[in-house]
Amino acid sequence: MADSTSRLLALVLATAITGCATIMNQGTKQWVSVTSTPPGATARIDGVTTIQTPGQAKLKRGKDHVIVMTKDGYENSQTAIDHETSDWVFGNLLFGGLIGLGIDFGMGGAYKLDPDTIHVMLQETKPAPPSAEP
Repeated sequence: MADSTSRLLALVLATAITGCATIMNQGTKQWVSVTSTPPGATARIDGVTTIQTPGQAKLKRGKDHVIVMTKDGYENSQTAIDHETSDWVFGNLLFGGLIGLGIDFGMGGAYKLDPDTIHVMLQETKPAPPSAEP
């Protein structure tokens, strides 16, 4: 009897100390797809992570991100990814309580990134006008 009570208590504690959004969002990071027209651009995320398009990056959910796309012969392009509160956070009101909310917000699992798919149409650079030297 004491063994089953201990197991039940352990299960209740395990549920109480986990964040619903962190579990349902499968962690504190999210995959974001990055594509461009034309493909083969360099996407630099937050000035740190670099990928070639098409590609994916696993980004922290708890902050906004900036993607700068570059490709020879094309103008640079900048795109923002915003973080917003995930609907799964409200599951803590039923299952995780204040401890679950604290874990979700503290670790970043309470958020989702929007958009999670980025497509940029790069514009060709215009050639410089010919100089008017005699």
